[in-house]
Amino acid sequence: MTRTGAARVGLAVALAALVATGFLSIRLADARREDAEHIRAALIERDRAAAPAAAPARAARRAGVNVCPRSVDGYARAISIALGVRLLDKEGQLDTAALARLSGLALTAERRAERAAAGPALPQRMGRGVATAAAPCVSVPRRR
Repeated sequence: MTRTGAARVGLAVALAALVATGFLSIRLADARREDAEHIRAALIERDRAAAPAAAPARAARRAGVNVCPRSVDGYARAISIALGVRLLDKEGQLDTAALARLSGLALTAERRAERAAAGPALPQRMGRGVATAAAPCVSVPRRR
């Protein structure tokens, strides 16, 4: 076989591989498109089935918010929801009086929660062993 013959065979093999790759990629794209359509249809069906069950959850969300305070931040969030405290005024500036009031209430709430619950033993305080249970979640009603 001559050099030109070998080059022609190599070119023919390369073109055949390129055509086969093109056809396979088209088939793969079609399969992915069909899978995406099946997934989209399944999600729509799931949402339709869940819509009647979601109505009570929406009503509960309007009624209150579940907060699981584990730190001062959690207590501050619960208090701000319950009292309707806004930390920014109408101009978008920080209201320092509201921040001070909210911080004081949150620190008081955290101290009371710490006193009510038993503190961790020394190994847990040092980061060893099982941590103590987290504070229970509380439903905080929204102020209207």
